[in-house]
Amino acid sequence: MFYENTVNDTRARAIRFSTRVYRLRILGTALCILPIISVLSENRVTAPLLFIGLFFNGLVWAHIAYYFASRSNNPSHCEFNNLTLDSAFGGFWIAVMGFSPIPTAIFLTLLSIDKIASGGWPLLLRSTLALVVSCVISWALLDYPFYPALTLQTFFATLPFLFLYCVALSYFSYRQGRKIARQNKELERLNRTDIHIELPNRRFFESRVSEALEHHQLSGHMFALLLIDIDHFKAINDNYGHSKGDEVLAAVADILRTTCRTHDIPARYGGDEFAVLLTHTDLLRATIIGERIRHKVSQLSFETTPVLSCTTSIGVTQISEEFTTPGQWVAATDIALYRAKAAGRNQVVSYIPT
Repeated sequence: MFYENTVNDTRARAIRFSTRVYRLRILGTALCILPIISVLSENRVTAPLLFIGLFFNGLVWAHIAYYFASRSNNPSHCEFNNLTLDSAFGGFWIAVMGFSPIPTAIFLTLLSIDKIASGGWPLLLRSTLALVVSCVISWALLDYPFYPALTLQTFFATLPFLFLYCVALSYFSYRQGRKIARQNKELERLNRTDIHIELPNRRFFESRVSEALEHHQLSGHMFALLLIDIDHFKAINDNYGHSKGDEVLAAVADILRTTCRTHDIPARYGGDEFAVLLTHTDLLRATIIGERIRHKVSQLSFETTPVLSCTTSIGVTQISEEFTTPGQWVAATDIALYRAKAAGRNQVVSYIPT
């Protein structure tokens, strides 16, 4: 099942890639018609097959390419082949236009930008080779046409392709960049969050404890630390099931979120252990907040399990010069938590140096 889901996700991403290319290809190939017709008309080229091929490439090819890519077992691979064919077609039309300077320069530039945006340097190299080979062969078969004249008609015929395609490519690149930024932001959030209860995780919390210690050493601002352990949590899991244990954890997390101030940091510290970093808080204030948390947890009730009650043991420390590392500060708070458990649980105990 996991393998099937992974394959499906990969295919879905590849189809989305093909869809983005499809939309740009529809616009690009259609806009290419104008400068090619301009060059051919200025040089009195009237070969019907060329015009049939032009309208096929400009109006039909994009749909054929998407059809095969969207139905391929490997849409990305198929789409890269389609992009290489785009360049081969571009080489053919450059030869047909007899290397007319303005459209040739713009075709080469936009075809290169398109390949770099879609597949980077490997795709650019492969597609450029296809373009050169196609151009050389086509030029020879067409008896080496050469139209070096610069005309206003062809210049203006090329402008829509240059402007509209660049704008469209920039827009799709912008959307893709925004999407990647959102995904990175979400990954960052997940990296610092316990996803089960939507609280910061231990790694993130410890980094903030370290920052608080450094801030105190520089400015003297006060911080306090709480370690909170749910009493007899294993018994809750054993007697009521792990789903009920998860419900208890979520309820305690909600209490921490609502009790703490916006600049405090509650976190999931371990299995049934929570922690809170209190900013601009001394030991007395931290103890009061700890008591408030302890009281709210003791008042919890669970509709489907009325007999279930829950209590917590809480250790409290105030930052001081005694702590030179974050580990020392956390260890002192853990000592206070141990004393709360040893004294009978369901209480708040402050750290007192021995």
